[in-house]
Formats: sequence, C-alpha cells, structure tokens
Amino acid sequence: MDHEFDLFEILPDGTPIWREVVSGREKAILKLRELSAETANEIRVMHLSTNTVVAAMNTALNILCGMDSIGLPMRVSDLI
Repeated sequence: MDHEFDLFEILPDGTPIWREVVSGREKAILKLRELSAETANEIRVMHLSTNTVVAAMNTALNILCGMDSIGLPMRVSDLI
C-alpha cells in the first residue's frame, strides 16, 4: 500500500499553501519536480500522518548547493 503525501508551496512570508495530495513516494517526487519548475517558491512534500518533510525544492540551500533535496544535480534552468 502506498502512503499519501501532501505537497505545499511555501510563500516568501512563510505561509504554506496546500497544492495537492498524491499516492506513493515516486509520484510525490515527480510532482515535486513539476511544481518546483512552475514557481520560484519552495515546494515541500510532507507525510502528514508522521509530520515529516520528505523532500523540498527551491530552497535557498538547494540553490546554493546546486542540488535538489534528494541529492540529485539540478539542471541549470532550475537555477534561473
């Protein structure tokens, strides 16, 4: 059975905006990449039942390190 993961966009003032829920970690990571390409705001994948942030993109640390939150190199277009 796949777990459900919620995706949130974090606005510059820190306000979280719920974007959607997906079933399965792989689908959540794919949706994370899709949503992060649409905005410069941080996107987080959360497993709400354990209150755990599973992954995040468009964070300051991601951009400074040139990596996404799961340790994969980002494309140059992700930095612009």
